[in-house]
Amino acid sequence: MQISPNALYQADCLSLLERLESDSAKLVYLDPPFFIGDATFVLEGNNQNREVDFDGYLDWLSQIINQAYRVTAPAGNIIIHTEPRINSYIRLIAEDLF
Repeated sequence: MQISPNALYQADCLSLLERLESDSAKLVYLDPPFFIGDATFVLEGNNQNREVDFDGYLDWLSQIINQAYRVTAPAGNIIIHTEPRINSYIRLIAEDLF
């Protein structure tokens, strides 16, 4: 899938990222829903909802970050907006990639 210049896409982020070509984006901005601390979290996407615990949430987020890294051009940037309590987990996920 080609990215149109200056385009914004509203979609299930994982399915959209999987369709994009590698090294095709100059900027990827991720704003995943916060894991507020409930015992479970409902992930929506692909016309299905499923409840996951914190580990499942981090696994889902890791898949998204991996795809974001794949589609980001070498001189591009990835911005991840998350709640402060999970920043250290996001850092560990990112360190595996970078």
